[in-house]
Order: sequence, then structure tokens, then C-alpha cells
Amino acid sequence: MEPGTWWSESDYARQYYKGMVKGGISCLLIYFSEFGLELSEEQRERITSCEDYDQLKRWFQRALKGDSVEQIFG
Repeated sequence: MEPGTWWSESDYARQYYKGMVKGGISCLLIYFSEFGLELSEEQRERITSCEDYDQLKRWFQRALKGDSVEQIFG
């Protein structure tokens, strides 16, 4: 999301957004683990350092449709 959007308006909104991001990161990591998909260190770092909820959501949507990690990050 771009600066100046709803989540940057207040401390509460920023904390809420950060919680959404942390939840998205956790969901992706759990998904990969449960389905036995191996992440490289680079891919794991890419997920855990992501601060964009929309990006995490796109990766998760691709994960639901893809068969490999490469398809998800492709």
C-alpha cells in the first residue's frame, strides 16, 4: 500500500496494518510447511521482510493455485 492510505492515518491503524502483515507472513510460512514446499533462504527472507500486505496476499493467492515455489514468486 502507498503512504497516505488508510493505515497511515493513526497509530491504531498502523498497528492494525502491521498485525495484518505479520498474520500474512505467518499464513504463508505455515502453508509452505504444511504442503512440504521448501523455501530457499532468499525466498524465506523475501517473505519475512515484506511489509506490504497486498503483496503477501498476492503470493498467498498464487500459492493456492501453484504447484511450486517458483510459480508463486515468478
